[in-house]
Amino acid sequence: MKITVDLEGLELKNNGIIIHVKDNSGKHIGDLRLGQASGEWRPTRRRTSVKFDMTELVEVLDQWWEDQE
Repeated sequence: MKITVDLEGLELKNNGIIIHVKDNSGKHIGDLRLGQASGEWRPTRRRTSVKFDMTELVEVLDQWWEDQE
């Protein structure tokens, strides 16, 4: 999967940003909303979303990074 993002000068305001996530074939699999202190994963297949604090996201990413080493 190739991802290209230019985030220089990006500032998260009150509404945050929404990233539309697609698989390698281009099929939309969900939306990821990132705010200043929280986020939300909205999968296409489900009616419910998963909300999280940024501290939770950082912990998950740190653990994933440690597992890769």
